[in-house]
Amino acid sequence: MAVLSFRYWQDRLGSDPAIINQKMIVNGVPMTVVGVAPKGFHGTNPSGSPDLWTPISLKPQLTPTWDGTNSRRNGWVYLVGRLKPGLTLEQSAAGLQVLYQSLLAEEASNIADANQKFRDDYAQGTIHLLEGLQGAAETTRSAGMPFW
Repeated sequence: MAVLSFRYWQDRLGSDPAIINQKMIVNGVPMTVVGVAPKGFHGTNPSGSPDLWTPISLKPQLTPTWDGTNSRRNGWVYLVGRLKPGLTLEQSAAGLQVLYQSLLAEEASNIADANQKFRDDYAQGTIHLLEGLQGAAETTRSAGMPFW
């Protein structure tokens, strides 16, 4: 399944509403168009605007030469969520930090070609939450590391 960008739907498909539930081929993979993103929505990456979005589970089929879903150390996924009503960014970050630390500790123990200091430093990573209006570019500056 795929959600088309408004721009792609308008420019390439003439704003045809009949495209919904129709099949299209994306990188050789047949997909059903399930929707069109609202005008002005460009995704989470301000440096580019994709033509469509698909479930992450289709990544291996869409890019068969590089799966990228088999390692937690691959940094190409953006996570976006909504705060539970009444929670602040700080409260949410504190709750997520516990889970994040657990994942980092587990992953650090699996880094065979690293010394113990590197593993310890890796396991001390911090999660950073920002308002979505700041976008991924601001997240990159605040976190001090690239997002791919």
